[in-house]
Amino acid sequence: RAEELQPDVVMLDLVMPGLGGLETLRRIKALPLETAIIIISANEEVLLGQLTLAIGAAGYVPKPVDFNYLDAALGSPCSADTGSPAAPDA
Repeated sequence: RAEELQPDVVMLDLVMPGLGGLETLRRIKALPLETAIIIISANEEVLLGQLTLAIGAAGYVPKPVDFNYLDAALGSPCSADTGSPAAPDA
C-alpha cells in the first residue's frame, strides 16, 4: 500500500507476522518513493541496525522506544504541550 498511499514516513518493526521487516524495507525502497523508513526493533544487534541503514532506512530506534530519540530520528522537535508521550527516564 506504500505505493498507493505515498507516505512521508513509515515506522516499521522488524518482527512482523508474514512478511518480515527487512523484506518490507527492501520492497518499499525499491519503489519510486521518497518515503523515509524508521526501523523500530527490540533487537539490539548492531550489525542488524547497520544492515537496515545500508538498505535505506532513515533511522533505527531500539525498543523500548525513547520518544526523544524517536523525535530526533524523525527530525522534528517534540513538544510537551502537544500531548506527545514523555520519554522514559534513562
